[in-house]
Amino acid sequence: MENPINNKIPSPQTFIRLTKEEQEEIAKLNSIKEFKKGTLLLREGAIPSTSFFVFEGLVRKFKTVDAEELTIEFYAENEAVFSVSS
Repeated sequence: MENPINNKIPSPQTFIRLTKEEQEEIAKLNSIKEFKKGTLLLREGAIPSTSFFVFEGLVRKFKTVDAEELTIEFYAENEAVFSVSS
């Protein structure tokens, strides 16, 4: 079965030329996981080690302020979700 990621995300070939072997190595790095509603993907203050791509559903980015959740951003289908730490 072809990796569905290949149908959603622009190919690296759009930006640089890759050999068939390089393409295969990059494809090995991709994995698809399904998360249940309410799953916490990254805790506030944690250093991110991965990124996500929303195939279906919605992801909400939030932080806690004075014991209340403050929504920062929403990520919809066909959007990449990642966090940059400094």
